[in-house]
Amino acid sequence: MTGKPSTRGIQIRIGKSIVLDQEKGRVQQMNREIAEVKAVNFAARRQEQQNQSVFSRI
Repeated sequence: MTGKPSTRGIQIRIGKSIVLDQEKGRVQQMNREIAEVKAVNFAARRQEQQNQSVFSRI
């Protein structure tokens, strides 16, 4: 190795950034799914409260 930059180091760095991007994508996907679940739970809870108020009026 005389004075030329190692391509191996560059490849490792590129490989790491690809893996990190994939991880970031996975995390974003999970966050989206969590947000969806929360929205569904929220809607279900509101529906339940409405149902209870209907029953309490009967």
